[in-house]
Amino acid sequence: MCLLMGIIFGVVPVPANKHLGNYRISLKILSVDYIVMSLLNLYLILFVWDQPFIGYFNFVRVLICSSQAFLFAFAMFNLLDPQYVIPRRLWRNLLPLAAFTLAYITSLLIFGNSEIQDLSKLDEGIWHPTIIIRIFFFLFYAVQVGYYSYLLYRTDRKFKHEMENYFSDTHQFNPKSFQGLSVGLVLFGVIALIFLFLPFSSYDFGLTLLTIVFYFFFAVKFINYPKLFLVIEPAIYPDPENDSTEFVKAEDIDVLNLQRPRNNWIGLKNIILEEKYYLKEQITLEEMAQTLRISRNTLSNLINSEEKQNFYSWINSLRIEQAKILFLERPDYTIGQIAQLTGFSETTNFSRTFKKITGHTPSDWRTINS
Repeated sequence: MCLLMGIIFGVVPVPANKHLGNYRISLKILSVDYIVMSLLNLYLILFVWDQPFIGYFNFVRVLICSSQAFLFAFAMFNLLDPQYVIPRRLWRNLLPLAAFTLAYITSLLIFGNSEIQDLSKLDEGIWHPTIIIRIFFFLFYAVQVGYYSYLLYRTDRKFKHEMENYFSDTHQFNPKSFQGLSVGLVLFGVIALIFLFLPFSSYDFGLTLLTIVFYFFFAVKFINYPKLFLVIEPAIYPDPENDSTEFVKAEDIDVLNLQRPRNNWIGLKNIILEEKYYLKEQITLEEMAQTLRISRNTLSNLINSEEKQNFYSWINSLRIEQAKILFLERPDYTIGQIAQLTGFSETTNFSRTFKKITGHTPSDWRTINS
């Protein structure tokens, strides 16, 4: 499975998009990584699994897990925040792995190898240079798992913030699936850390099976990313021309015959409410900003500062208020019709949002207020 996914990573076509440059590089790196993992699995099957004891703090095992943590973490950063992945950060995270490897090889050549057979006798061999390096490398991996977990959490929050400050509907790309992948990556790192403390090859067998399953699901998500990227690209990479759009002369704007002073949120909000722009299905921050003749950053900042909500939450709260009015005025309308009239493309999404905001399902609310 790892070998097959590695080959697919190497040949999968990528759309000609300048913003997918880091993604193309990640594909090639992960292709090599998956192929190498398949060869390591083969090595374990042929030479290791017949050896019941492989030693505490095995350097090669820690190196494999640490390398995987680095590769998968930065692959996720590339999906959630492409602008985060720059050469300086890559080299800064690779340097400790290279330093530990060089130090370990040097120690082996000068002092030879030593194994810890029993933790109760750890104090007898702990001062051997190779043991010291292996223990510190294990501790480094533990810190690495914690550090990458924090970065993934922060990147997930940033991704969610960007998406909800741009889209009025997020179900089309399901941001929670990325959160699930990040959580899976963190759990995988923690489980691998626990397994590294167990010096028996039978545990390596279990870790390898877990690795293969995780590799498969990660590969599927990663390969399908370009389709998703075409949807979320405007939220991550604003169009400089559209984003610089500001008010034109008042006499050139005829919207409700209102004069709109720049950054006047009361005037802008009245226009949005009276024209009911929020009822347009899948409307984005960009589209509403262009309609209002202001930049998306200006509109986003105004909504966040004045309404104390992001674009997604504010638009959907307006939609639900309109849905309440329709439930009272048109009791003959179905929930699906109400959902469609209030800008929701899916009834299930409407029902979920309605319950989140009101605390009741649409059916229950209609019954209570009828």
